[in-house]
Amino acid sequence: MLSRILCVVIISHGLLAAQGLPATEPPASTEPAATEPVADETVPPSAPAVDTETAIIGPIADGTVSPPPPEPPLPNFKVRSTTTTRIMREEPSGVPGLAPVRKEVTATVHVVDDPHLPDPPPPPPPADMNDPAVLAWRAEVRAHYQEPEYVFVSATVYDHQRTLVRWWPNRGPAAPLTMKLAPVPVLGRWPNDKPDVEMIAWSNIDFNYLSGFSDYTYKGRKFSLVMGVGDQSTATMEKWAQRSGRAYIPPVFPELPADGPGFVVTKGDTSDTQAMDVITGLHELYKVEGPRLKAAYEARVQACIEREAYLRANPPQPKDITIHIWKRDTPPANAATGQGGNP
Repeated sequence: MLSRILCVVIISHGLLAAQGLPATEPPASTEPAATEPVADETVPPSAPAVDTETAIIGPIADGTVSPPPPEPPLPNFKVRSTTTTRIMREEPSGVPGLAPVRKEVTATVHVVDDPHLPDPPPPPPPADMNDPAVLAWRAEVRAHYQEPEYVFVSATVYDHQRTLVRWWPNRGPAAPLTMKLAPVPVLGRWPNDKPDVEMIAWSNIDFNYLSGFSDYTYKGRKFSLVMGVGDQSTATMEKWAQRSGRAYIPPVFPELPADGPGFVVTKGDTSDTQAMDVITGLHELYKVEGPRLKAAYEARVQACIEREAYLRANPPQPKDITIHIWKRDTPPANAATGQGGNP
């Protein structure tokens, strides 16, 4: 389960700067599956009190698209010869289910004189780790940089009313770190010091709202949220099950707090404060940032709808291609070092 979640959530995490789109329900062709009931180890509902040291770090994605970078100016090429040909190109529509546009375009290749572009700067020399200036810089970084505690969460939202939340407080021997990097503490623990533990809770928050950001603080500590979130419609799942002649077993929803954001833990050790800091901290965060999170999510949904409508009305068209090629009059300055350059 963890490897599957990490595969999804790492992509989501990397795409955040590109304004990831909100989760949608599975397509109608998806084969229905009965929901496995969760073992109930229910403890009394928990509604955390708001903590003043809880806040999102940085902006929340709201669907605003960053403007494209300006096109770099072309050199003043002197063309020696030109070749053109017609080729077939395909441009993705950008809309799931909408076929790409295929079109014949013109490919133009210009052979030009060497425009004598400047060589790229050589790579900097490796730092001397014994240099006093380097040691002082590293000490300064350590003194002011707070390593985040990574939070791995899987959230399934039912009918946009409640969420089944799974989270993993630490990585144990079953899932050791394999990267050849300095070990990273996960929720205050170092890898492999405890077995891998899964915690499960039901929440009365729509966890779609707890997206569009990465880092946040709770109790003065910095956390980095890595979450995979998906939606389930119980009515739709029941219809799919009926069509295929299967029995749909809906999940058992425990009684949840009605006086604000809250949750009920159904699996895991609730006396583990580090593990409970994940679910408690996220609900604290929603109490503080809920209006902003909800507004940003709704803005992302609206932006997604508008962009899809625009792309359907104005599908991207394949464009002509122009290529300039040349042979350098002189070898690059770093040719002797073997670091790049044309032959």
